Amino acid sequence: MNISVVSTMAGHAWGGSEELWYQFVQYCQQHGHHCKVAKKHWKNEPQKLQLLQVSGVVFYYRKNTLLFVYKLIDFLGNRLFYNPMEGKLKLAGYLKFINPYTRLFTPDTDFMLISQGATYELLDDVFLTYLIRKTKIPLFLICHGNSDFAKPYGFNFQEQRKNFKLVSGCFFVSKRNLQTTERQLAMRLPNTAIAKNPVNLSDIQYQAYPALKTPFLLVVLATYDTITKGQDVLLEVLSQPKWKSRPYELHLYGSGNDQMYLQELIHHFELQDKVFLKGYRHTLDILKPAHLVILPSVSEGMPLVLVEAMLVGRPTVITHIAGMPELVQDGEHGFIAAAPKDVFLDEALERAWQQQPSWEEMGKCARMQALTYYEPQPAEALLNQITEFLS
Repeated sequence: MNISVVSTMAGHAWGGSEELWYQFVQYCQQHGHHCKVAKKHWKNEPQKLQLLQVSGVVFYYRKNTLLFVYKLIDFLGNRLFYNPMEGKLKLAGYLKFINPYTRLFTPDTDFMLISQGATYELLDDVFLTYLIRKTKIPLFLICHGNSDFAKPYGFNFQEQRKNFKLVSGCFFVSKRNLQTTERQLAMRLPNTAIAKNPVNLSDIQYQAYPALKTPFLLVVLATYDTITKGQDVLLEVLSQPKWKSRPYELHLYGSGNDQMYLQELIHHFELQDKVFLKGYRHTLDILKPAHLVILPSVSEGMPLVLVEAMLVGRPTVITHIAGMPELVQDGEHGFIAAAPKDVFLDEALERAWQQQPSWEEMGKCARMQALTYYEPQPAEALLNQITEFLS
């Protein structure tokens, strides 16, 4: 088959949402299919993309030079047309000769897969939206993240519904994300399925639990993006006197635009001797020495690090967001904060702290739970489901 793949990721060069489409393309190439990929161009592209290029994958990049054109279309559409979205699509049609996606919409394309880091990113790209509304190619969406509480700023209800009605199938990474999207769109989505992300572990075996001695090592592994990952709320909780007096270290692993903000917040809350920004290392190297893994997320899908932490036998503290409570039973595999607010996160952390002797056994239970969820071949499973939808 001839397959076109689009990644709408724009805020970061790479993230957890990119792993599934990457392995999907890799799997398809290995099994005789032909893939074309469109994504944003970054100065330092992940090296793993070179492996796809060597295997014959053709890449088309959204150049940063197009940013001005996108902004101009947005500006003119909002000011010159009674229906702004209709106007923007007309302008995109006039400028189709610079559309970065045109070569993905060829007559021999069997289907297109669009991977969205957040559920509604497709409509943000007027060139892509213009083409999907003209094509007869079967379209499939992967929707990785969504907010349980609020629709995105400027959410266009009618236009979003139009896009979702065009697709042949939608994949979500958790049941809760599917339910939330159907509520936000006020419609039942046809042909939906749960897609499981690959894990970034070279070894999914149980990792011996570290000796339970002080200082206890607590870790957060997430992009430095506090709007979605909630590290700032966690730091606010830990600024309380009771937490400052306790023997632990918190290591924040990751990278992202909020690195300076988090560093300043650590100083603001006077947590320099407790909390450390550690950048990025291999996932297994982060999880092995950890006593407890914390995910203070504000919005999610099904975070890779949650599955990874549970697979290697580490208990977690999570927020009751998106798919995380589908995997973690409170008090059995970890501890759940009722919402991503300081008072609830503090309550969950306090319960965890008081049950330190149970952490190792809880991690073992978490591993057994994760093994029932884990999909060893997520790319193959995704292709099989798409093939079923097509038939």
